[in-house]
Amino acid sequence: MKKLFLFFILTLSFQSLTKADDISDFEIEGISIGDSALDHFSRSEIVNATKTYYPKSKKYYSVHIVIQSKNYDQVSFGVKDNDNNYIIVKVSGDKHFIEKPSLCLTKLEEVSKDFDKQFGKSNKRKYTHKFTTLDDGNSYSEVIDYSLNDNSAIRLWCNFFTKNTIKKRDLANGLTVSLDSDEWLTWLNKEAY
Repeated sequence: MKKLFLFFILTLSFQSLTKADDISDFEIEGISIGDSALDHFSRSEIVNATKTYYPKSKKYYSVHIVIQSKNYDQVSFGVKDNDNNYIIVKVSGDKHFIEKPSLCLTKLEEVSKDFDKQFGKSNKRKYTHKFTTLDDGNSYSEVIDYSLNDNSAIRLWCNFFTKNTIKKRDLANGLTVSLDSDEWLTWLNKEAY
């Protein structure tokens, strides 16, 4: 199976992406959908990592691991609850923009232009997501989604949390590049919230 790398760098080269068959053909920091997280992290790292559980369904959860990389500050992946093999159904990389959050939008546009060249704009959706139920309701994300033929998606977004939310929840503003399987998206959109 061909493996392609998604790197968050100033100039992205996606010349091989047109050969990708589905979302599992992409990687973030060498991690693909369908991999076992145990191939990339120790069981101890996974068990002790920060996790996100969703309000209405505990069928899946996200694991967040800080990494040392020039591309990302953190890798996150979604797995099914009680899966001892930790099979990945979603993987993302986060790059924090703590001092200058406005730079995130510049990077978001750079990354999206490269995806536009490969995928065109017909399967692209750009929107603002407001976190109306999060603390003061003033945090938001600027989002770009690319839908793939297998009902999966590549999602790019910049989070802009209020100072109060950052302090209260220990969050950081920044860019996320996410590979989301159809399985993950279906659950997220229909059950998680």
